[in-house]
Amino acid sequence: MTDEEIAENKLFWETAEEKNVKTFIVERSLDAENFTEIGRVLPNNSPSKYNFNDNFAQPGTINYYRITALENDGAR
Repeated sequence: MTDEEIAENKLFWETAEEKNVKTFIVERSLDAENFTEIGRVLPNNSPSKYNFNDNFAQPGTINYYRITALENDGAR
């Protein structure tokens, strides 16, 4: 890929409450149906603001994102 083919998207989210969160899973999709994990963010386990940089977003297309809290017991 050349520099012109690389897109960067910055994701921001905020939590009002966090209990037993092990990690936040960040996923990307090109069709809003099939998501692929692209990273994880560790929680603060208190209301917080977070961000994640997707340095490999697909340029020239819509990138859909999903952020899921994975709990300590494995529940999503």
